[in-house]
Formats: sequence, structure tokens, C-alpha cells
Amino acid sequence: MPTKDIIDVKDERDFEERVLKSREPVIISFDTPLCESCKITNDRLLTVLADGEENLSIAKVDVSHLEDLARKHDVLAIPTLAVASNGKIHSQMTGMKEITDIKNFVKESLMDRQKSIDDEVEFPIYVGPRYY
Repeated sequence: MPTKDIIDVKDERDFEERVLKSREPVIISFDTPLCESCKITNDRLLTVLADGEENLSIAKVDVSHLEDLARKHDVLAIPTLAVASNGKIHSQMTGMKEITDIKNFVKESLMDRQKSIDDEVEFPIYVGPRYY
């Protein structure tokens, strides 16, 4: 999953426009520059994405400047990784994780996203008239 773009989120409007309204899924890193575990997690995330196949964007949200945005999306601790698509955040993982944990999180989140897209497609079922 080579990274397509790294988005530094400036404010809530920027988050909505560039992350939530993105046509492709976006991996979100809620962190702060002073957090060492955040730096390690971000390095591991970049490693995971560089080793993969899909072309994903990463959005970096500095919670020290965007506290309301973090609170709005139920981010209670840092680092927190999340996956957004179709206008909402689908999954989150909090804390410093190993590369395999991050890889599994990204893979499962993208599979869950595809499953939810598949579930949204409904075909009408014709029942026919009922005679009692």
C-alpha cells in the first residue's frame, strides 16, 4: 500500500473535505508531535503502507491543535489510527502497536469497508401477490 498522499489536516472543515469526502479510504493518524509513541507508530504505519499493494492516503491530525475534532471522533488516547471512507470513520486502533498489528488493522479495515459496500447493494425481491 504505497502512500498516495500525506494530508496535514488544518481544521475541521479541511478534515471533512479531504478525509471524509475522499472517494478512496484514508488512514488517519491522530497524534501530536511531542509524542514519541506516535512517531514510532507513524513510522511503522509508513512501513506497512510501503510494503502493501493499495495506494492509500494518510491524514495526520495533531490533537494538540484540533482537540474538538479528536473528541468528536471519540479519540480518547494517542496514538490512534483510524480508517475513514464513505463519509465516516469505520474502525479505530489506539496505542503503540507492532507492525503486524498495524498491517492486520489496515487489512481488516479495508475488508470491512468492502463488505459494508457489498451489503449496501440490495436487489429487490419480488414476493408476488398473497392470497389468504
